[in-house]
Amino acid sequence: MNRKKLVIGTCILIAIISAFTFSRVRNHIRSEQTASVRISTFNSKQIENINYRQVDQLVDDKVAAMVVFLKPNSAAGKDFLNFFQASNEIKSLKQKVYLYQMFYTDKNLKESYQLPDNQVSIIFFENGEVSQHKDFQQLPSDLTAFVNQINTLSINK
Repeated sequence: MNRKKLVIGTCILIAIISAFTFSRVRNHIRSEQTASVRISTFNSKQIENINYRQVDQLVDDKVAAMVVFLKPNSAAGKDFLNFFQASNEIKSLKQKVYLYQMFYTDKNLKESYQLPDNQVSIIFFENGEVSQHKDFQQLPSDLTAFVNQINTLSINK
């Protein structure tokens, strides 16, 4: 009887360790995959790519921040990336724009920030809270006007 309990306990322990290890390895692989395919060629140092682990930390650490959530393989995501890469106007941004390229669906992130499918969401955070939430289609189509609109917001570094 004691031997049976020991075998069952050992199997349970191995299952728990395996599940934990698999989860950690999967997250590491996912992070490496996203880093390798993330689009990172922008005309400005004011645009910084962030990963899924950094979003909540960024919101908590910064007094204010602007995060763009997009799926780079969607039509809206491609339009936004082309828009951002099209001009040197981006260099005149006064604050950083954090770009989160979603390659995998994260249900918690999607629910937390009310991110619609296949849309580009631009969220302005102040003191850890969402202050504005806009879709890319709601913004001016002129890059100069877009940059001016971002620069008028009260976002500190």
